Amino acid sequence: MSSSQGHFVPTEWLAAIAGKKLFYPCAGNDVLEPTLIFAPIVSELWYGDIAYPVGLRMGCVLQQGPHQDYALKDVEIVGDAHARMERREGYRFLSPSKRIETYWRQDGSSVRVIRRRGFGQIALGAEFPDDSLGVFFYRGDGGGESGSGVSFFQDKRHRYAPLQNLFSLLCRKLAKPALVVTDGSNNSRRSNLPVSQFFSTAVSSKEAFMLCRDKVWEAGNLRWRCVGFAGRRYGPTLVWAVEPV
Repeated sequence: MSSSQGHFVPTEWLAAIAGKKLFYPCAGNDVLEPTLIFAPIVSELWYGDIAYPVGLRMGCVLQQGPHQDYALKDVEIVGDAHARMERREGYRFLSPSKRIETYWRQDGSSVRVIRRRGFGQIALGAEFPDDSLGVFFYRGDGGGESGSGVSFFQDKRHRYAPLQNLFSLLCRKLAKPALVVTDGSNNSRRSNLPVSQFFSTAVSSKEAFMLCRDKVWEAGNLRWRCVGFAGRRYGPTLVWAVEPV
């Protein structure tokens, strides 16, 4: 199992998503913990944010802190990393760009860390084939001025088609099985999805996991079961195993 004082993911669920991709939209600088947990397992870790700096001048993720045992192979910038935000009819647009870091693991295999400057909801539809996401990681986001206001766990209408029905889109992109790791950001507690039940509470991630671990929910034609936890953001971060009903 992957475990520490701050997170726990059972070995069998890590094995189930081996070689798949991780996507964390609206990630900002929150890359340490998801990388620590999943870089030994997945093939690619995608972090997205519109606030990444112009030119994507950023330090290498896997050569910082606890990740120094990864050897950097290559860094590539794809797209116009100097693009500016545009205002189009009814929505904002930012031409996407990517900083792609490729590393060697100690066992000789490779892993890529991709930071995408652009909108996460656009990336979900454009960058990932159906059934390709082994991990969807999403936390620390909100609907206010400092948040994205994007509801990945709800199907909402929008005049710009790529921005609507994001939950149905996410369910298509998830591998079967997959892991969803979230604090429940930008989801209504009234929905039939269990991910937001502890949002904005003082409950610890481990306590929330113990309260949820024996329960099963069904949503989006998928079965959701809490199998682990990670560090807190706007509430406890829980790890949900998602499988077809």
